Amino acid sequence: MTTSGDPLAPIFEPKVLAVCAAGETVYGWLRLLYENRIQVIVAVTPDEAERLWAMYTPDLIIIDASRLRLDALSLCQRLRGLTAAPIMLFTEQTSEDYHLAAYKAGVDECALRPHSAELFLAKVKAWLRRARSAPAEELNALQVGGFRLEPRCRELRLEDGRRVHLSLLELRLLLLLMSQPGRAVSSKEILWRVWGYQGGGSQTELKNVVYRLRHKIEPDPHHPQHLLTEGHWGYRWVVD
Repeated sequence: MTTSGDPLAPIFEPKVLAVCAAGETVYGWLRLLYENRIQVIVAVTPDEAERLWAMYTPDLIIIDASRLRLDALSLCQRLRGLTAAPIMLFTEQTSEDYHLAAYKAGVDECALRPHSAELFLAKVKAWLRRARSAPAEELNALQVGGFRLEPRCRELRLEDGRRVHLSLLELRLLLLLMSQPGRAVSSKEILWRVWGYQGGGSQTELKNVVYRLRHKIEPDPHHPQHLLTEGHWGYRWVVD
């Protein structure tokens, strides 16, 4: 499992932010995710949860309210203001009013504890599939420096005003990189986020998409200024 102080932890995709306190059941759940090659980032306070969300941009947030000494619903509301990622809240509260308040706070699923490990894993995988199924074309336009990405029409407006049409894979790659300019994103993360949880992409296919994009948007595709390669590790988007 990955924590805020473990920079050498193995990099798995997808990523889950778990806000929880220590406990045998919780530890078993997190170990189960780890064994299924799901990266787990653990937070125990609201401030730590927000900091780790900004650092890792997880695909799913799990909050176990049963042992946390904090207002779980307020935390859900704070996180919902930061991200559209699904939020699962596990609680021992049986009141319908509490569950309604949880959904109003931005929770996507409010589940009663206890849960079997098998059901917990099935729910997590289902939400991870759903997290990657939202059509990229439904997202709002993204302005980064002199570039404007318009998902609804699959176009990128360049700094000189020209517009280039994008394939779906090109669009998804630019959305990932341009939404966090300057950050190096590993090829593993790109393959999972662009091609999806069920796989289907390869390093060769990724290189081909990058090659086509550079010929569309870079003044000199052989000496790119914006879509940069990070050694043999990944890619990042840079603006002047």
